[in-house]
Amino acid sequence: FFFVFLSFSVHSQIKYSNEFLQIGAGARALSLSGTVVANTPDASSVYWNPSSLVDINQRELELMHASYFSGIANFDQISYIQKTNETDAFGIMALRFGIDNIMNTSNLIDDQGNIDYNRIEMFSTADYAFLFSYAKKDFFQGFDAGGNLKVIYRQVGSFARSWGFGFDISLQKRFGKWKFGAISRDVTSTFNTWSFNMEEFDEVYLETGNSLPENSSEITLPSLQVGLARIFTINNNFSAHTEIDVDFHFDGERNSLYSSNIMSCNPHIGTEIKFKDII
Repeated sequence: FFFVFLSFSVHSQIKYSNEFLQIGAGARALSLSGTVVANTPDASSVYWNPSSLVDINQRELELMHASYFSGIANFDQISYIQKTNETDAFGIMALRFGIDNIMNTSNLIDDQGNIDYNRIEMFSTADYAFLFSYAKKDFFQGFDAGGNLKVIYRQVGSFARSWGFGFDISLQKRFGKWKFGAISRDVTSTFNTWSFNMEEFDEVYLETGNSLPENSSEITLPSLQVGLARIFTINNNFSAHTEIDVDFHFDGERNSLYSSNIMSCNPHIGTEIKFKDII
């Protein structure tokens, strides 16, 4: 909360900065509406709850591809996790959300005022995130702890690019048949610094009467996701995992169940039924 109020009083924020990182990671997690922060026994725990890395039994590699907006945008993920000993584990993850083959028509008309379709160029806009995780079992009074170092790279063709960095911290603990998990993303706020290649579009901006952009910074304020999960044994073949999570955002009013000028929160629930831990 100290970092939240410090950010409100000192810095100017841009809402929805790095919003592609709110999508999530992993096909299982996305199918459960992201309700997995208390139970992520796979490589997607790098994103959802890095402290869960201590629960893995072997090395694991995970790949995911998802299409958005009828294939216009593509979201890809690769992650790898491994235990170093009985109490420590690490993981890495790379995410890309991008739109490719965008037409640049700024040079469509030549110097004589003729339309020349051969002057159309293609470019891509893409957001990249690289997460480096570490987890330790029984870090404090039975709580497992973990954290992420995030490096973010965003590019809009040859027009603009941005570098950013931030941190996540997480906890988890089992209480009998129940399991609690929590993660604070961008816990110290995540900073992105943009730079623009003015030579690519200054002439177009001047001709259309628009003001040229300036190099700037964005700040992503902290958010918190907490979850409570339980696994129910139905019989020898079937089991069920149910979890309810609540997301808290501290960047003002959002389109959520509860919102105010300071905070918004949204609950979500997910259930999966497993057959012999195979299907």
